[in-house]
Amino acid sequence: MKIERVYLGTWSQRTNLHLQEVYRFLKYAKGVDNLDETRVKALREAVRPSDVQFRNASINSLRAACGPFTVSVTEDGVVLMSSEETDLARAREALVQFHEKAYEPAMHYLFSRGAPMPKEIAAIEKDGDFLTVVRDAGDADVREVFEAFGDRYHSHASTEGIRVFTGHRIEIVDIGRMELTEEETEGFVRDLVFFKEFERQMYAYVRLHRVIWDELSSIRDARSLRYADFPSVRADIMRFEMTLGVVRARIAQMDDILGERRSGEPKGVTQILASLGMLDFGSLHASRRYVSHLWDMTDDYADDTLSLLETLYQENTQRELNALKFITLITAVTSFFGMNIAFPWEERWATNAGSSYQVVIIVTAIAFAVFYLLRALILNRRFELRGGKRAETVKVDVPTTKD
Repeated sequence: MKIERVYLGTWSQRTNLHLQEVYRFLKYAKGVDNLDETRVKALREAVRPSDVQFRNASINSLRAACGPFTVSVTEDGVVLMSSEETDLARAREALVQFHEKAYEPAMHYLFSRGAPMPKEIAAIEKDGDFLTVVRDAGDADVREVFEAFGDRYHSHASTEGIRVFTGHRIEIVDIGRMELTEEETEGFVRDLVFFKEFERQMYAYVRLHRVIWDELSSIRDARSLRYADFPSVRADIMRFEMTLGVVRARIAQMDDILGERRSGEPKGVTQILASLGMLDFGSLHASRRYVSHLWDMTDDYADDTLSLLETLYQENTQRELNALKFITLITAVTSFFGMNIAFPWEERWATNAGSSYQVVIIVTAIAFAVFYLLRALILNRRFELRGGKRAETVKVDVPTTKD
């Protein structure tokens, strides 16, 4: 078995606008407007790009040498980092270090302006796929490579001259004796990364949907909710809403990406993909539509939960206003009838001054006591969320999302 090249591939949805920004960063150390130029240059030096080329095609891309690695980026966000190191363990470790210590920090800062990326989405895009392109690998060679990484392949596809073994951590592409150009090999590997990452992100969105739905259900299904918990619960729901917005936008963009990728591959790559049964994007479209419907439901559920919370909040605000009106009225009446009790504006003021100040202190203390009592009652008032009239109920703790 001969090792041709080792790849680390990632996919984060991008556009041609992002690709041009990456190109300017790698080529000229120019970042997005209003970024720290000193930091941009330092991050570029860590990546060490040279021979940066922009390629116009159906799917635009760029390619650059970065020290011992080669990096290619497409406009739809597929990133390939490759090494010619023949020791798989060393190649993998070197690619991981380059990705985590150099390339990813640079991209994170380059796209740090604008709407922040929810941490749940950032976690989905953090991992990558390892692919090894080899020639003339026997079955024993394949098993040995997977065992070395503590993995085993769970699927196997083959066509004339090419075999693809897919595991949980790595993939092996045996091109046999087929003559492929470097561009064709890279295009084929890029599609493998795209297919695997597309499905992985769909699974991740389904899992994230379940997490958010369960968190919302824990709020809706609780018997009661304290008014004091409203701000934290509302903050959780607003965070869910932001995540929902980002995911829905990304899912909507996936249809465009699938359409472009179908029509943008070189003819040789297209034939290989078709032979392997990977050119039919029907299953990917079906998965995208299914996940899209799930997130529509989740978005509606979050909106309904937030509306319920806002209704309860407005009801309690009205109670606070009524309590404030009552205290104001009592204070005015007391002030009118009790002014001469505390301050008798007569000659006996000199002898009764001490008693008058005591009355003022007592009245003030009572006012503060009433205020804090009402405040405690309002903050600890519990709203019944399931059946019955809204009143104080048996205490039930409502779980909230923890970072």
